[in-house]
Amino acid sequence: MDSVYESRNRLFIALCHSTLWIDVYKTRVNADGSADPDWFILIKGRKDSGRQISYHLPMRMWSRCEHATEIASASSVYDGHTTDVVHNRLELMYG
Repeated sequence: MDSVYESRNRLFIALCHSTLWIDVYKTRVNADGSADPDWFILIKGRKDSGRQISYHLPMRMWSRCEHATEIASASSVYDGHTTDVVHNRLELMYG
């Protein structure tokens, strides 16, 4: 399973880079104020876009996301999406 997550993480970072989205954010703090020192959140899309996608990524990948704007907490941009919503959005956006 580790290789599956590694692939997903790298693909998401590549997606955020390749589409040249201005609205890409990274934060160490979840929307509920909690944080895990081993993980951060990479968020693609604006809160009001209805197209936002985010994943928790391991901290070792933080520097690969230099294109993302660092924010204090996910609460400032997170639109409340769930995993199922992300899957639907990916399907609609990328087929």
